[in-house]
Amino acid sequence: MPSRCWRPRILWWITFNPNMNPVRSKKSKISADSSKTNRTSNGMNLHKGFTIIEILVAISIIALTVTVITVSFSRLNSSQALDKSADLVVSILDEARSLTLSSKGDSQYGVYFEDSQATLFKGAIYSPADPDNVITKPHALVEFGEIVLSGGGTSIIFKRLTGNTDQTGTIKVFLKSSPTTFRTITISATGIVELN
Repeated sequence: MPSRCWRPRILWWITFNPNMNPVRSKKSKISADSSKTNRTSNGMNLHKGFTIIEILVAISIIALTVTVITVSFSRLNSSQALDKSADLVVSILDEARSLTLSSKGDSQYGVYFEDSQATLFKGAIYSPADPDNVITKPHALVEFGEIVLSGGGTSIIFKRLTGNTDQTGTIKVFLKSSPTTFRTITISATGIVELN
């Protein structure tokens, strides 16, 4: 019976004695080592955290990333605005030719160009006061320019029955912020409109 009585006491002594319990002795060494690393040679605690330089570097990386993304979206928006406006001009010219070929209202149709708008009109001559005029404006980032038509005008008028035109030439649709970025619309003598 005495042997039974000593076993729990020995186990208790081994469990709570750091030198005898290998698991507890490792934990105590680790905690002792970690307390040493958090102190400097003069005994002051070292605080873990970010320095001002690390924070400034992180902020500058975030700012650079935001700038790159913003510029990319701006260019994409400008490019889409230019393409949509050029397609809009082609559709207006095609509509004028189609209306002329169908002889709607027993008349011919044309398109008058200004820097900031294109006007679909009825008849052989553009009249700004005509209430039937359909004014179409391009995107705010886009403008029409370098309208080079035979005869020197800014109107393209299609002939009935054939859809031909005497005002052959080109129209440039360009970005206001970058005039070197443009699309060219070509009008042939047969009235066919092409986007280049």
